[in-house]
Amino acid sequence: MEETALSYLQDLVHILRESAREAREECRASGGADTFECGRALAYAEVLSRMQCQADAFMIPRTALGLDGFDPAADLASVPEDPDREDPEDPDRG
Repeated sequence: MEETALSYLQDLVHILRESAREAREECRASGGADTFECGRALAYAEVLSRMQCQADAFMIPRTALGLDGFDPAADLASVPEDPDREDPEDPDRG
């Protein structure tokens, strides 16, 4: 069972990382205007970041799960904001 669980987690991390990359690319390609893809990119980054934290907490090497070699927070910084999005804190907002 333990080997099967490890294989499952490794495969799941690979799928999540690939999906995150695709969502980030779609978001970037839209310049941040595709809020659905940008939201997906943020959600994947959050999930992967949480998985890294949990692996650290359980003292599971990130390399064992494929959670090494990337920084979800840095990936988030590269997601553009929608230039047409209204800022709810903007004092000039109607």
